[in-house]
Amino acid sequence: MQADLQAAVKGYMAQNELTPPFTVTSDGSKDISCGKGKARRVYTTMQRRTGKGVTDPGFMLGEVESLAGFLDQSKVYVPGSRTEKDQGPVTVSEKATSSRHHARALITGKADSGAFVLVLESTTDCLRTS
Repeated sequence: MQADLQAAVKGYMAQNELTPPFTVTSDGSKDISCGKGKARRVYTTMQRRTGKGVTDPGFMLGEVESLAGFLDQSKVYVPGSRTEKDQGPVTVSEKATSSRHHARALITGKADSGAFVLVLESTTDCLRTS
C-alpha cells in the first residue's frame, strides 16, 4: 500500500514541480485493532501550500483530480466518487479503492486560513493479523 501511494505522490510532485514536499503523518506501519484478531493500517500524507489563488475552488479541484489521476495510473487504485463543499471552508475530496491492498483512499483538498491543504489518506479494511 505504502509504496503505491508514495509513487503517486512523487509523480504528482514531479509533474507539478511542487514545493514544499508532502509530510507523512502516518506511515501505515502500525496495526489499529478492529477486534477479533483483526486490524487496519492507515497511511496519511499532507501538503500545505500558500500563495495567490491556492484557495480558489477551481485550483483546488484541479489539484485533487491531478493526484487522483496518479493513483489511477498506478493500476492499483480505482477512482470513485467526488464531493465538493463550497460553504464554510471550501473542500474537495475524491475517493478511490484498491482491491489488491483491501484499502480505501481519500484525497482531500481544503482551504485553511488562506492556505491550501492537500491530504492523501488510505485505510485498509479490517484484516486478520495472524
